[in-house]
Amino acid sequence: MKQNLKINAEISIDLSLIAYSDDAIIITDPRGNIIWANPSFERISEFSSNMVSGKTITFLCGTFTDREVIDQIHHSIREGHSFVGDVLQYRRSGESFWISLSLTPVRYEGEVTHFVAVLRNITERKKIEREIARLQAQVSGMKYLEGWITQCAWDKTVKDKKGNFISLEDFIEHYTDARFTHGISPNARERVKKKKKS
Repeated sequence: MKQNLKINAEISIDLSLIAYSDDAIIITDPRGNIIWANPSFERISEFSSNMVSGKTITFLCGTFTDREVIDQIHHSIREGHSFVGDVLQYRRSGESFWISLSLTPVRYEGEVTHFVAVLRNITERKKIEREIARLQAQVSGMKYLEGWITQCAWDKTVKDKKGNFISLEDFIEHYTDARFTHGISPNARERVKKKKKS
C-alpha cells in the first residue's frame, strides 16, 4: 500500500520510493522534529518510527559527538540550509556508530516545509581511517628514529632511568624495538673517552 506524506495541498512525497532504501532516511518538519523514518533507520538506530516521532534530528547524538557538528546541524535547520558531514551517533543499546549525514530542505514557494535526511552508516570506513592514521603515526616514528641513527656514529651518550650514562645505541635498543646492524669503531670510542676526560 502506498503511503504519502502531505507537505501541502499541491505536494506530497511518495514514501514507497524511499521506504526500502539501504540508507536510513528520515523526514522532519521545518524545526527538525522527526515525522517519518524508513525501516533502515529503525534497523540502524534500533528505534522504531513511533519511538522517534517528534524527537529532534540530533537525538541520536551523545557524549562523544562533536558539539560543533551538532551546532552546525541546528544552524542549518534554523537557516533552512543543507548540511553534509560525518556524525557520531548512538543506538538504543548505547553502542556508538558513525554516519554520513546529508540534510536537505524541501521548499514550497520559497518556504521550508520539511527536511529530508539521509544517514549512511560509515562505521567501517572510520575504523579503516583510524587504522591508517595509526600506521602513519608508526611510520612517522620510524622516520624520526632514522634521524637518531645518524647521530650514533659520534658515540653520543644519554642517561638511562637509573641515571647512568650509556651509549645512544644501547639506550635505543633497550627502550625501543629498534636494533642496529653496525657498531661504532673502537678508535672512535677511544677518541670520545679521551675528549670527555680532558
